[in-house]
Amino acid sequence: MLHQAHGASLAERRPSTRRGAERCRARSVPAQPSPTPQAEYLRYIEIDRGRKTTTVHDYRSVIDTHLLPAFRDARLEDIAAPQIERWLGTLRC
Repeated sequence: MLHQAHGASLAERRPSTRRGAERCRARSVPAQPSPTPQAEYLRYIEIDRGRKTTTVHDYRSVIDTHLLPAFRDARLEDIAAPQIERWLGTLRC
């Protein structure tokens, strides 16, 4: 029969072929990292709020210059008013 090769029918070979394809895809497609909170916020500002690209650029600059250096190691949900107030006290006008 034409649909048989190497002693197994196509239906019998399909599961191993599917697993092989999944393994190949897993190797060739790198896992996408989770978006960072700042990336999610900037996406929200640009897409959901409809801000101009220049506004998003300015926001990104503030995040990169001021917020990330101060709060880089903190999880977003762990940042509370006291930490923000201390940080604000370190800023110069």
